Order: sequence, then structure tokens, then C-alpha cells
Amino acid sequence: MGSNTPPRCAMPWYLKAVQPLHVPLNIIVRTLRWHFMKKNAPARICGLRVGASLEVPYPTAFRPLAREILRMNLSGKHVLDLETGTGVLALAAARAGAASVVAVDQNPAAVHLAARNAALNELVIHCRAGELFSALPEQKFDVIFYNGVSTARQQHIDTFLQHAGHWLAPAGIAHLILPPEKSALALCKPDQRDHSLVCIQCRYFFSLSRTFLWVQFQKASTL
Repeated sequence: MGSNTPPRCAMPWYLKAVQPLHVPLNIIVRTLRWHFMKKNAPARICGLRVGASLEVPYPTAFRPLAREILRMNLSGKHVLDLETGTGVLALAAARAGAASVVAVDQNPAAVHLAARNAALNELVIHCRAGELFSALPEQKFDVIFYNGVSTARQQHIDTFLQHAGHWLAPAGIAHLILPPEKSALALCKPDQRDHSLVCIQCRYFFSLSRTFLWVQFQKASTL
């Protein structure tokens, strides 16, 4: 199943070098975002049409994450997307062949927007309002995504790490996506998470205005 030794999570030097550029690039992106949202033009992300809202983080920053999900083999998998926002990651999972996708957000505007975007792309995702796992019926998921880049507080991260194992099927994978300033090494310490979860990989993804830390955990099939 693997060791509890955390994978190397240090940010590569070339990503550190571009971090100062994110502030001016964010200003440019925000300006363009206002322009396109005034026109109500859906963003096009990896073949998906994703509508936006002033109340929900703009989806284009998550393009590299959506692209990565589309490369996954999710055929027949049951997927949970926490803090779904516009629903872009949930939509990517549905497009990648997931048998079912549940999308959860604590912001009712995001839940409504994600449902609208699913209809726009003729995909089926089940949208629920609630904080993390609180809105879920008792069921197991093969894959869980938690996109905490825009909204995660430490207490939410702790809650996710402590309870994700309960909602994962045996050998299921939990994907925790965070801003890079979060300590990946601390996240990978066994005493800070459900004992059934093993940290298997840390990766960084770069978009025009953000860098993402992607930490993957796998649930032990036998304990």
C-alpha cells in the first residue's frame, strides 16, 4: 500500500521564480473577467462551456486542473467534488466518464451556477448546498476532489483530512488542491489525518494567475 513517509512536496525553483508575477497577472485576469462576465459569455475550458458569476471564483484559473481530471480514467467511478464553485472540476469528471458526480458548495450561488453549467454542457451532476461532507447521504465515493484554493481555511482542511477516509471506498483516492503556501509536509503527517489515508503524491500545477498544490491520498483497502 505504500509508506507513510511523505512524498517530496517542495515547490520547484522555476515555480518559485514566477510567484511574484501572479499579482500583476491577477489584476489583468480580474479586469478581463469583469469584461467577459458583463457580456455573460461562458468561458471555454478544455472543451467545456463554463458560465461565471461575480459571487464565484472565475473558472479559467482552474484550466490545468480540469485538464488533469480529463486525463483520468473515471469510467464507472463515483465522484465527489467539494467546494465545486462553477462546477468546472465536477464537469470534467462527468466528461471523463464518471458513473455519478456529486458537487457540493457552501455558497448557494455556486450550487445554482454549477447546476446551470451542467445543463449547458448536457452533463449530469448532482448539486448540493452544504459545508464539506455535511450535505451528503451515507454513501462511498471512489474519487473525492476538494478544491480549497479560494476558500479553504485550516479548519476545513483539518476536517477534510479527518473525515475523507469515511467517505472513500477501499483503495479510493482523495485529491486535496490548495494554494502553495499551505504546508504540504504538514498535510502529509499521519497524525493530522484519518489513519486509513496514505499520502501518495504531491504535485504543482501552474496557470496564468495561480500556482496550485495538488496532494493525493489513497485509502488503504485493508487496515
